[in-house]
Amino acid sequence: MAIDISTNFVATVAGGPSVGRSFKLTVEAFDLVDVSIADKAKNEVVELQPGGAGQVQFLLVVADGYDPALSYKVNKDANPSHDLDRELLLVGDGAIGLLDAAPNKLLFTNATGKAIAVRVLIGRNAT
Repeated sequence: MAIDISTNFVATVAGGPSVGRSFKLTVEAFDLVDVSIADKAKNEVVELQPGGAGQVQFLLVVADGYDPALSYKVNKDANPSHDLDRELLLVGDGAIGLLDAAPNKLLFTNATGKAIAVRVLIGRNAT
């Protein structure tokens, strides 16, 4: 079954140019995960999807607060940590490949002093 994910974004420089894009991505399945990452959580696992390399085509991670003290790793603790200091949007094999060949889970660490709500939308091909 084909599922369309529509995305719109605009980046505007104060007193300068504006660059925008709207596009539709067709995937076979999606998952939406809402989780609260407790303060002092270390490597809290958020399962993303079953499947292998090349299936994930869309990954959006948003939170109700951003801070360099909120970070994530992809798939395992041994992987590098990345700050979730802004929204994260990756679309297509090339962008998803920056994380890991098959991102199946994110491990969150939170040292912000408060719980942070995180929402993850993932679009993938099932086959």
